Amino acid sequence: MKPIFDIKPPQQITWKGKAPGAAEFQSLFYLYPFPALVIDNRSDFILAANPEFLKFSGYSTSDLQNRELSTLLPNTSRFSIDTRRPINAYLKRYSGELLDVTITSRSLDESAARVILQFEQTDTASLRNTSQRDPQSPAVVGLLLNTLTASTLNEALENFLVIADGLLPARIKCIYRLNNHHRTLEKSISREGASPLFPDIIPLDNLDSREAITWLPGKRVTDEFSRVARAADLSCLVNYPLLMADTRLGNLILSDTSPINITELNFRGSILAKYLEVILYHFTIRETLENAFQQHLRDLSFRDMVIQHANEGIILLKRDLSIEEINPAAENILGYASREISGESAENIIIGTDELLPALNKARQGQPTVNFGEVHLHRRNGESFLAFMQTYPVILDEVVQGVILLIRDESEQEQIRLNSQHMEQQAILGRLTAVMAHEIRNPINNISAGVQMINRTLPADDSNRTYLAMMLEDLARLTHLMESVLQFSKFNEYRIVPSDLANLFRRIFDRYGPRFTNANIKAILDIDPNCRQALCDLRAMESVFTNIINNAIAVMPNGGALAVKMVNLPDSSSIPEVEVTISDTGPGIPEELREHIFEPFVSHTQGGTGLGLALTKSIVSAHKGAITVESFPGGTVFHVTLLALKNPGGK
Repeated sequence: MKPIFDIKPPQQITWKGKAPGAAEFQSLFYLYPFPALVIDNRSDFILAANPEFLKFSGYSTSDLQNRELSTLLPNTSRFSIDTRRPINAYLKRYSGELLDVTITSRSLDESAARVILQFEQTDTASLRNTSQRDPQSPAVVGLLLNTLTASTLNEALENFLVIADGLLPARIKCIYRLNNHHRTLEKSISREGASPLFPDIIPLDNLDSREAITWLPGKRVTDEFSRVARAADLSCLVNYPLLMADTRLGNLILSDTSPINITELNFRGSILAKYLEVILYHFTIRETLENAFQQHLRDLSFRDMVIQHANEGIILLKRDLSIEEINPAAENILGYASREISGESAENIIIGTDELLPALNKARQGQPTVNFGEVHLHRRNGESFLAFMQTYPVILDEVVQGVILLIRDESEQEQIRLNSQHMEQQAILGRLTAVMAHEIRNPINNISAGVQMINRTLPADDSNRTYLAMMLEDLARLTHLMESVLQFSKFNEYRIVPSDLANLFRRIFDRYGPRFTNANIKAILDIDPNCRQALCDLRAMESVFTNIINNAIAVMPNGGALAVKMVNLPDSSSIPEVEVTISDTGPGIPEELREHIFEPFVSHTQGGTGLGLALTKSIVSAHKGAITVESFPGGTVFHVTLLALKNPGGK
């Protein structure tokens, strides 16, 4: 058969009138004298079939609409189609029989997006009717092995049965898989005629034979399969146990209602059973590996969640003690971004203690160090801080693969404690609010204890545990709120002294640097070099400014800009002042909240208690300063005014 297009086109064709289009192509295609299809080579969909193909295959035009080529060519994908040479394949006709065909293909455009396929029957009889076809021939072996490329086991078994239909004289075929957990055989796929003959599930108790069993009428019934064969008046039955590497995978059942050549059935069936063992074993291994891979992905996901959201700084070290990765908490503590120090030696980054290297060497030998004692480390900017450190070896198959170094910034905890103490000084809610909060907290604790006791008495699968968990969360939130109110209502004295706010902001920006980077926030610090020293408690003001900065970061989840500016205010009175402005490019504060933003229990950030800005205003007021806010769609600006020294020199 000559190729469809065996004449090279000229370099240029000149048409008189309108160039040929889809209608002209369809007319020519329908007149084409050989069976042919046009397919979309990108999606595998059939675009057109000529009348010769419809007669050749038995399909109608409607049968082929929105149909993929792979449904007509078992064990052949569009990736097997080669426009350079003909290929051999099996065409599944409408009747279900397989035809041995040769396919010649040619591209209809330069991108090979559309391809025309010409079909020619190779043999004069279908595969089903070729009773002398050898199951060990290279062509059949290739088809059987090609089932291993199927995307799912069900697809592979269907392809296997299509091939078996053309090779075996038995019309009844069942493939069972072993369910090892329940010790049963479960039917995966079958050819049983109009209604199923064999049960879907069979206990494995009386099916321990590791050899093929042939049953014929008149012979003794030995298992469930032969009992079904006798009851259904079948002419024969062969039961092949499917084994691989001493592992039972399932069973292949072959039978028929009409007399067949049992010798030929045993010969062909035993060969196909071996191929089926390979198919089942292959997909069992694939399934096991896929499950292991998915479990590994889940483990990695849990590990990443723990590392990313842990409060402690986590530093992952390779066996040579070079840094592999650090989490966001470690970035904040040390002042480095993870990508900056990846591959660096740990002792070049963790500076300030001589105990680190001996502890890391002990971890490489499998010995953890759970507490270094009181350790002072240095941040990137040289600032010293009190740290709590631990080292743990990562052991796999009794071999140390790396080391985990945990760092907790104790100065941060101290700052949190100080912030809590500062909140205690506030008396905006008054003594009555404090007494009420104290009296309410005890019943909440009693209710919480009772709910926890009820929760422990319920079965693990009881649906009421969900409601109890929600109640505990609400009680915990109420407890936290009551504690915040109590802290807010307490009073504390500030140590107001001349303070260098410029240096304070540099430290804050150094500490927040990795967080700004990760949040895609451009941070700008603009301080007048002649700015005066402010009269304030430096720790209290750090709490004020970090609270405003944290709120700004929270309202810019997709990134933005944050600017801090500090200037001297004009001398309008005998006491000089400095002004700090903190602005962000967030969405702004809703108009209905602006007048109440500094009141308790008013919050414009999700999950906030509404006490942060109220406490901030209280601290600033205690310093005889002022705080105001301007907000509009696309930005918010906080103005903090504090008393200051007369001049930068401190006089």
